[in-house]
Amino acid sequence: MGDVLDGIFTAGDHRSIDGAPRKTIPFPHDDYRRRLVTHYRGHGPNPTGPNTVEPSQVSNSGQTLSWDTVRSSQRKLIQEPGPCPKSDPPVTRCLREPAQKTVADIRRQ
Repeated sequence: MGDVLDGIFTAGDHRSIDGAPRKTIPFPHDDYRRRLVTHYRGHGPNPTGPNTVEPSQVSNSGQTLSWDTVRSSQRKLIQEPGPCPKSDPPVTRCLREPAQKTVADIRRQ
């Protein structure tokens, strides 16, 4: 995540005019963003302070760059989807794969 953010901020640096952000990539490096990259690379503390929520967005010029948290202590368990009760396209679409058969069995059928 640190490399991705650094790449975005570097592109913002290259697109800025005399340090002022432009509309195309309004996220150049600043002190907070440098500390954010350092944090995500594992070389520094959380830039918003100890015991605070993991940063997941930066804003500038009316635009927001957001991402999924990666260092948060809260983990979300993703449940396996349940069986599909009925196929009701386009709301619900079920895939029912046939039992394993050989080519000869399919030809006979």
